[in-house]
Amino acid sequence: MQKRRLGRTDLSIAPLVLGGNVFGWTADEKTSFD
Repeated sequence: MQKRRLGRTDLSIAPLVLGGNVFGWTADEKTSFD
């Protein structure tokens, strides 16, 4: 996994993706594409 530098600091963090877990779980295929 790639890490990205946080602002102007020397800290490196992994990108975070929120909200992607609903596809195929609580939303059906048609709703996902709407």
